Amino acid sequence: MRAHEGLEGPNGAMPAVYAMEAAYATYTDALADRLRKGCDTIDATAQALRDILTVYRRADGQA
Repeated sequence: MRAHEGLEGPNGAMPAVYAMEAAYATYTDALADRLRKGCDTIDATAQALRDILTVYRRADGQA
């Protein structure tokens, strides 16, 4: 998400899109941050569930 591509057309620079490029780069950076945070939250939840499973297995004498 953080890799920014230019929006130049096949005939070279397109001045009309330069302002939009900065806005789009800001948007994709924000989206990448949200996706990273979401993935981190999912990973933390999965780890917590593994920890809970370990506790239950110990309580049942399976570990």
